[in-house]
Amino acid sequence: MFFRKKFCPSFKLIDIEKGLEKILKKNEIDSFLIKQFTFIDRYLNNNNNDICNKHLNDMIVKEFGYSVIKKQSRYKEAEKGVFLIGEGATKGDIVGIYPGLVYYPGDSVMFTSFRNNYFLRRRDGSSVDGKYDGLSKWFYSSVSKRNDLSNEIKLCDDSWIDFSLNKELYSRNPLATGHLINHAQNEEANVMYFEHDYQLSNYNIGIRKYIPNIPYNNNYINTKSLNTIVMVALRDIENGEELYSNYNFIGYNFDDNHQCK
Repeated sequence: MFFRKKFCPSFKLIDIEKGLEKILKKNEIDSFLIKQFTFIDRYLNNNNNDICNKHLNDMIVKEFGYSVIKKQSRYKEAEKGVFLIGEGATKGDIVGIYPGLVYYPGDSVMFTSFRNNYFLRRRDGSSVDGKYDGLSKWFYSSVSKRNDLSNEIKLCDDSWIDFSLNKELYSRNPLATGHLINHAQNEEANVMYFEHDYQLSNYNIGIRKYIPNIPYNNNYINTKSLNTIVMVALRDIENGEELYSNYNFIGYNFDDNHQCK
């Protein structure tokens, strides 16, 4: 499993470099995500909520300049990979979200984290489980259904699971591909993991269904924020480039005043 992320409580965490510091504020990230989710929601509502509509990514590219797709990685051993399409992304752009169930300190992770190479831990002790099969899939699906307000009103996106399993060609939220990005080998990483907290009060109930994360613990379902990890471009990325990260680093904004644990 050389190409997958390792669950490691001692992950080396780094401050975001000065060139990105002013861009990666919570409000800037949320602003971008809200704009994209609102656009996707409007598009899908006008197309009978067909998430397999092949034109969705094309419309996102037209509106935002770029999107990402899943296809065969240039690393044969890795199979899946994530590629940027469109006019290109610039340094500091959000190019992905790490989907999955969010575990806060004190939540039981013994079974889901065991031999799970998709389990990423943040410096505040919370974790995101991006595994899309097995026990992780069952837990995410169960928790998402538990927290749905109705059949029509969902509080998270679960389409990324079948998309990851190749059961669907497209995801409701194309950005939910952070778990499929491979580790850079012979080249430098062009994206990085970056800690982010959704400010949920800014997301109206109609677009919550595009957030590919949800807390495992029901006590956190009505909190003002939700922990996650987004993928940030470390440099300008051109059309057709595969995205590569460094599995040993997670960035954060040092103005957040979080305490390391």
